[in-house]
Amino acid sequence: MQETATSTDIPRVGMLARVRNRRGIVASVKPYDSPHGDDAGRLHLVQIEYKDHDSPHSERLLWELEPDRELPPDALYSPQRVSGS
Repeated sequence: MQETATSTDIPRVGMLARVRNRRGIVASVKPYDSPHGDDAGRLHLVQIEYKDHDSPHSERLLWELEPDRELPPDALYSPQRVSGS
């Protein structure tokens, strides 16, 4: 059964996020409704700009379908926090 996302689970532009064992910044968030009409409900298409030197440098992904996605408790972007890693 798909969990329903709450507003605190949905990233916002400028937030830090950890996805696929990489840290990045949320560059955009757009609502995404499944074109198949299934019961997945409202999903969010999120553009992540990674802050490491690995490739790819950015990705678009469906946030709710990503395993182990994480928004740290203090997820506002700070250049000092990212560069210190």
